[in-house]
Amino acid sequence: GLESALDKAKGLYVDPAKASVSNVTANTVLVISFNSGYMPFFENWACRANHFGFKYLVWPQEKDAYIRTRDSHACTTGAGRHCILHYTEAVASTYGIKQEASGFRQAQFNVIVKVKLVLVLEALRRAVNVWFTDVDVVFLRDPWPSMLHAFDNSDYVFQINGRWMKGNEGNTGFHLFRPVDKVT
Repeated sequence: GLESALDKAKGLYVDPAKASVSNVTANTVLVISFNSGYMPFFENWACRANHFGFKYLVWPQEKDAYIRTRDSHACTTGAGRHCILHYTEAVASTYGIKQEASGFRQAQFNVIVKVKLVLVLEALRRAVNVWFTDVDVVFLRDPWPSMLHAFDNSDYVFQINGRWMKGNEGNTGFHLFRPVDKVT
């Protein structure tokens, strides 16, 4: 179940020494969720995440994405130690997740975004920190040291929505949550 998947994904890194660098790191899970329309993005994302030694919870939003992820090179062979796969049919059936990619602010896109937040909340309810990232985020370098520093005195850290924007509109595709009452 979910608790087992979260336990396996805790610590962010495959290397136990890096995973235990701090109590925050040891209790944090990197989560990624998508439908099958975004599978090529996921495979690219996983390549970069594996490069940095991350382990992560993959929570596909519908059955085809689950099957394709399960069989993907990104989650098999040596990469299997990075990729912890968790799927719940209830997500797809409850929210009507389709297999196709969708455009920004279209109805299906909005459902996918909502489900990401629902999944994050489900994980937070199990007392782990959740670092959520979308499949179209590319790591050029390991972002965790900066995220960890920003998380020192915060319960929620987010990326602003757009490279050049100023303000406080958060991007739903890159954020870090602490499982405290004011967040959950």
